[in-house]
Amino acid sequence: MNRGVRAALVDGFDVFVLLNPDASAGAPVLAELARAVRRGNGAVVAPRVVDSSGGVEFSGRTVSLRRGRNRSGWSPQDDDPEWANWVTGACMAFDGGTFRDLDGFDPSYFMYWEDVDFSRRAVAAGRSLVVREDLTVRHDEGGTHKRGGGRSKSHLYYYWNCRNRLLFGRRFRRVSWARWLWATPRESWLILLQGGRRQILRDPGTLLAAVRGTVAGLLVASARAATPVGARRDKVV
Repeated sequence: MNRGVRAALVDGFDVFVLLNPDASAGAPVLAELARAVRRGNGAVVAPRVVDSSGGVEFSGRTVSLRRGRNRSGWSPQDDDPEWANWVTGACMAFDGGTFRDLDGFDPSYFMYWEDVDFSRRAVAAGRSLVVREDLTVRHDEGGTHKRGGGRSKSHLYYYWNCRNRLLFGRRFRRVSWARWLWATPRESWLILLQGGRRQILRDPGTLLAAVRGTVAGLLVASARAATPVGARRDKVV
């Protein structure tokens, strides 16, 4: 996404609508997202996202800056002392000024949490987050994190979620790093439980993936100085 937007900036484009390769949207929806960005003075805008069966996958989400836990919901003023809004990277729209100010998505992430990080850096840079529930995008999610049937997730899902939660916390937590670390075993366990207890019993590798991801996150986050929110990083080209 970073490379694509940077190439489009060179070609003179100034509004960008990002769409996952496993998502689909009609041209009127994409056009309205672009118009909403132009009207929104630098807002980062996302639609309502449904899965292949029509169930709501995203209509606004929040992340706890005290524990690093995600949940459905939305704070109208984005001023809750704990739960901060974020918009999904499955489909989001923003302008070139926002992308330049944030220097794009942080390449330290992989697969998960980069949209949470981008959203919170956008807010720190003075942008607003908007969810357009009147616009719908379909997301046939699962190619990278489903494993078998039912609730089971892939090992990649557990590894990268546990790792990237710690990377996000290094920058955005509203508690001491020690308190964030103290919450980590429980939060990693809750991530693991999203695939159900049966998967843990049937496939011990799921537990190992979560442990490995947590350890990797501790190493990456502890080795990296806490970057001030909104600070620019070296560009990846």
